[in-house]
Parts: sequence; C-alpha cells; structure tokens
Amino acid sequence: MRGSVQYVALNPPADLTNERLPLPASLKPSGLQTFVENYQGTQLIFVPFHTIQNQTYTSYFTKA
Repeated sequence: MRGSVQYVALNPPADLTNERLPLPASLKPSGLQTFVENYQGTQLIFVPFHTIQNQTYTSYFTKA
C-alpha cells in the first residue's frame, strides 16, 4: 500500500457506534502505530485500518 494511512477507532463502546465523533484532537502514542484519545470519559484506541482483522471499528468522524 502507498499513500496516507486511515486510522479507525477500534472496538468502540456500543453507545458510540451510532454517534458521529469529532476528529481526534489530542492523540497520544500507545504503541507501534497505535494511538489513544479520551472522548467523554471513554478511551478510544486508534489503529491503521489495514491492521483490522476481526475487530469492530468505526471510521465516521466529523471535522471539529
């Protein structure tokens, strides 16, 4: 693959799956190609889309 990498929120809580999230503003590194963001008291984990295998994820964000 070439070009930009799409990051997605991995295993979002059930109450966030139907909600449009703002773009992350303060991602913090959490490992190799993994970032975390606190959103309304919930820690969201972001990973590159191409690493997803059998996990649930969301990629629908609005500009903050």
